[in-house]
Amino acid sequence: TTHVLVKQRAMALPASQASQGGYRNSQIRSDCIFSETRSMPLCSEWKQSEPKALPVSSVAEATHFFSWPRFPSCLKSCTSRSGGTRTLWRLGEDEPVGLGIDIASMTIAAHYDPQEIEKPARPPELAAKQKLDIMEELLSQLLSGASISQALVAAGPLLRRYLGEHQRKRLRKPLQDPTAASLQAYLNSFELIGPLNCCLCQAEGLEPGDLAAHLTGPLHQKQRDLLQQVEETRGANPRQQGHGAKQRFQVWPRQSGSLLQFDHLVGL
Repeated sequence: TTHVLVKQRAMALPASQASQGGYRNSQIRSDCIFSETRSMPLCSEWKQSEPKALPVSSVAEATHFFSWPRFPSCLKSCTSRSGGTRTLWRLGEDEPVGLGIDIASMTIAAHYDPQEIEKPARPPELAAKQKLDIMEELLSQLLSGASISQALVAAGPLLRRYLGEHQRKRLRKPLQDPTAASLQAYLNSFELIGPLNCCLCQAEGLEPGDLAAHLTGPLHQKQRDLLQQVEETRGANPRQQGHGAKQRFQVWPRQSGSLLQFDHLVGL
């Protein structure tokens, strides 16, 4: 079956060792920021790191910085907007850290609750200070032009663990197609974190539950056929580097903090 072939080429890469900690929920006042689906207030006592200029040229671009493809639909419920010039993004209403945009100055910074940052860790959850460091790292990746799916691979394992803590709570709908459903069941065992991308098809913003349908779909099949032609040409002339050869191998982030290596040609 399809997922048997995937098993032959999928390989878990070990995560580096990282310290663990915990935090207690903030005593959040009903101040100013509300999401589209629920109230997510931001304490007036919250502080921020040094603001950095957004890589945008207009207020409209700054307003949509937390939208697709940088922040795809699978994270959309985590986006909260203020009634004024500030916008905050964080993974949940109890989270003591987030990324905040000042639309007026078109700057972005990591925001945090200073009371939570100083509290001792409670393993196995991540400490608030660790989460602030993660937000700083994510911000650096985003300002370099990366999407979240790219940042999850390029950044350290703590970012993957942090997003993974929240995505474990998301329910994934089973697929109707038997081949896709079989592959989905296998991929679920790796506990991948979305949003994911497909370097072969240049697809962004895939949720883990969408990945199996994409890998068994017509677009991916077409690109695999082209990749097969490239590999056959390279086999006849090893010095020739055909277009798409660099797109064959893919890594996807896992909730454990490690990475999953995947071969688009042999994996399916």
